[in-house]
Parts: sequence; C-alpha cells; structure tokens
Amino acid sequence: MAITASFTKPKTGAIFPTAHHVLQPPLFRVDSRQVVIKLLVYATKADFAAGKDPEGQYERVFDVNDYTALMNQVKNIVEPALITRFFPAGTRTPD
Repeated sequence: MAITASFTKPKTGAIFPTAHHVLQPPLFRVDSRQVVIKLLVYATKADFAAGKDPEGQYERVFDVNDYTALMNQVKNIVEPALITRFFPAGTRTPD
C-alpha cells in the first residue's frame, strides 16, 4: 500500500510535498506477540519507481492487543484463501 502526503525530513528540514509513503508487509513476531509495521518514505513516486533510496524510514511496534486482533483477522480472512488455493480438497480445522 502507498500513500501520497507531504513529508518534512527531520534532519534537514527539506519538504517533499508529494512524498510517496510505502507501507511494507507487516511482521508478526510470534515469540513476543507483537506486530511491526515499517514505512518507507520516498521524495516522489517516480523516485520509488526508479529504485532510489528512501528519504526516511519509520517503524511502529504494536502490542499484544493489536497482535491478537490482527492475527484473528489473518486467521479469518487470509488462512481460508490460502487453504482454498493450496489445499483445494482440504478442510479447515482448529489449531
């Protein structure tokens, strides 16, 4: 997923009015029951498409409550789709 929004680089104060924010796939840390989201910020969509380095990178860690809620959504939405695709004759059963 990507979002176009203004971005000000903290170290230099440079302003990018049409910065391209690219959300990376979430990382589910099973051992600590956390979800980590990383966001890369490019000066423009063209810079992203050209493979240039991002202007900024941010990470947010969600706690066990968010982990549980998001994992339930994965189990209810993503798992059935994976089962249907890779095990068409299979039946979903509880863990």
